[in-house]
Amino acid sequence: MYQNRDWNLINANNIYYNAISGEMTNRQYNFVARRMRLISGNLADQEGNSLIDEETLIFTSFKTFATFKKPWTWEISKDNFL
Repeated sequence: MYQNRDWNLINANNIYYNAISGEMTNRQYNFVARRMRLISGNLADQEGNSLIDEETLIFTSFKTFATFKKPWTWEISKDNFL
């Protein structure tokens, strides 16, 4: 989203999966709504995947190109990095 003469990060996904078993964890971030959804299941059975948790994201300002320079350095919540 372009705001105040800069681009803001408003959505992101982290998807982790096991290549052998297909088990995956998908974290979906909506920074506008300040929500994170955690979905778990199997890549081969997308219909069987289930929502495990939702949490409120707490941060003071959106990340921009200037403030989000290096992956895996922004601790969004405890032990949860983007």
